[in-house]
Amino acid sequence: MLRREVSGYIALRQTFDVRDYGAVGDNSTDDTTAFQSAITAAVAANGTLLIPEPTTAWKITSGLTITPASGTAAYLNIEMHG
Repeated sequence: MLRREVSGYIALRQTFDVRDYGAVGDNSTDDTTAFQSAITAAVAANGTLLIPEPTTAWKITSGLTITPASGTAAYLNIEMHG
């Protein structure tokens, strides 16, 4: 969880690590589905997408989409390491 101060109180934001959704980062395994699943979950929770440094490289073979869970706006924080 990430902590962030918002108008005088601390808000907790749930973190969604792409590895928890099956991303491998070995430049051989297709990580597209894992990334999309993590993005979808993070948007639904108004959370943070965590993309850590891969072992070799992330392999994304098609476009990724950010779609609002409800309403007309989607909110997503992205945190990258490495």
